[in-house]
Amino acid sequence: MATSSDRKKSRKRLPADARLRIEQARQVARQDMALGLMSLFRPIALAHRGLDSSGKRKREYLELEQTWKGVKVIVAGPEMSQAEQGVLLALLSLSLQQQDGGIATLEGPPIGMIPADKRESGNEGSRYPVVAVRTTVGRLCSVLGVPADGNSRRSVLTAIRRLAGVTLTVMGGGRWATTHLIHNAAGDDGSDSLAIVLNWRLTTALAGQGYASIPMKDYREVPPGVPRLIYAWLCSWLAARGGERRISLAALEPHIYGDIAVDRRAASRRRQALRRGLVALREIGWHIEIDDSGMATIDRRSTDALATCTSSRQTPDKLATAVRRNQALARVSD
Repeated sequence: MATSSDRKKSRKRLPADARLRIEQARQVARQDMALGLMSLFRPIALAHRGLDSSGKRKREYLELEQTWKGVKVIVAGPEMSQAEQGVLLALLSLSLQQQDGGIATLEGPPIGMIPADKRESGNEGSRYPVVAVRTTVGRLCSVLGVPADGNSRRSVLTAIRRLAGVTLTVMGGGRWATTHLIHNAAGDDGSDSLAIVLNWRLTTALAGQGYASIPMKDYREVPPGVPRLIYAWLCSWLAARGGERRISLAALEPHIYGDIAVDRRAASRRRQALRRGLVALREIGWHIEIDDSGMATIDRRSTDALATCTSSRQTPDKLATAVRRNQALARVSD
């Protein structure tokens, strides 16, 4: 019987083109590892922070940091819901669907900043390509597994605007660069069309560097709310090392809720929700065991060929082709 270590080695040997075809078939979203490990997306419907002047529930303003491979990534903006996470993942999945012949890894550090050579002019970040996704609201609804009715369409467009309002800053080696979670977007209600431009950080993940695979087919099968938040976070957490891992409900809580409940009743409700969310992952083939102390043993399905973080190097010409195809779209809302 193959061990977790054997499966991990097998996945690393998988050619990049073969991995791309498998991920496209499973509607994988290539999520940036640093973003995937943050608690930007939360079950905010369970929180109570008062109402604004229009009678809507206030969202907490967040500034979160995550270090990955020696680079600090900072996101700042309002807390996001699980539904908004789904829209981002659907966009990442569709961006992978639109690539043919594979994606090349960007050369150099995955952060575009002022050139180290002072004789060069301009912002080095502008030379890193971005990828645009041309799709429709109806297609996004299909990937999300929701009906393409008026309510769903309004929710998707609202989510895109909110995602575009989140800033993302990358710092490393004394240099920094900042952008938005979604670089820019444009749409046409009459034709239902959308053009969404991913930032260079998400483009780097799309190109195959430092990403976790989140199959949208499984994401749709997991119940909405806390279970999907757990699933998406665990995809990144397990990808960072692979194999069977253990985590307590107490340790998992701040990653999903963003904090630790002080009130005993709230803490109890959260632990129950986390337990139910973990158990729900058994429906997609994950091995989940939770003991009486709240310690969970987790392993992705043995047939999952995409469970590890990928940082493969591929042919640069392929990325250049994809970028040229998308450059016209990238200017759609400049």
